[in-house]
Amino acid sequence: MKIRFATDQDGPAVAAVIEEVLKEYGDRICLDVGGSEEDVLQIQSAYFDAGGAFWVLESDDGKIIGCNAIRISKSDAGTAELKRMYLVKSARGSGAAELLLNESVDWAANRFLATVELWSDARFERGHRFYEKHGFNPTGRFRDMDDSHEPYRELHFARRLI
Repeated sequence: MKIRFATDQDGPAVAAVIEEVLKEYGDRICLDVGGSEEDVLQIQSAYFDAGGAFWVLESDDGKIIGCNAIRISKSDAGTAELKRMYLVKSARGSGAAELLLNESVDWAANRFLATVELWSDARFERGHRFYEKHGFNPTGRFRDMDDSHEPYRELHFARRLI
């Protein structure tokens, strides 16, 4: 496996990874303008130009099997927002998720940010256990979202770095 920075050309492959994960929950990706995942088709402007980063994880044969992104919070300059943490089912349990997560946490720590936070779909219970195992704590906050095909709820997690 290899981690590298994503490019706009990776957008369709990243969308396919997200779609594969969402299908496990009977859902589908929303790439519509204003949709919940439209940013994956504009990786450069949505992340790198905004001072963040976006990584993809490639299998040994060069296929994108996971992704992860981060950017500084618009509301708190001392906080980074973890985004787009997705991994195909066949790669789970292999250490791949830790590789992706560590890229983001290291990115934030190297910028002396105090906190990394994330919002996660309430249905992603396995992901929630993974985040908690890696020092992210549920804050008790939630938000109801309507930027996809069906409404959904997200839970908030945070990890203090300093």
